[in-house]
Amino acid sequence: MSAKKISISVGPTQLAAARRIAKREGISLSAVFMRGLERELEAEQRRAALEELVRDVPPVSAKRKSEIRASWERRTRAA
Repeated sequence: MSAKKISISVGPTQLAAARRIAKREGISLSAVFMRGLERELEAEQRRAALEELVRDVPPVSAKRKSEIRASWERRTRAA
C-alpha cells in the first residue's frame, strides 16, 4: 500500500492515549490512527448497508430516525 504523509491536529489527551496504545501494541502512532480510521470507514459501510436494507421497510418517523442516528453517533464517539 502506498502511504501519503499528512499533518493532523490532535488534542493532548488523545495524543497521549494514542502513544500509550502504540507502545502497548508495539505499533507506530500512524498505525494507531489508521486503525481508528478503518473502524470509522467500516461503520460508514454498515450505515450505508443498513440504509439500503431499510428502503424496503415501512417508513420510520423523522423523529425516530433522528434518535437512532444520534445513538449511532454516541456509540461511534465512545469507541
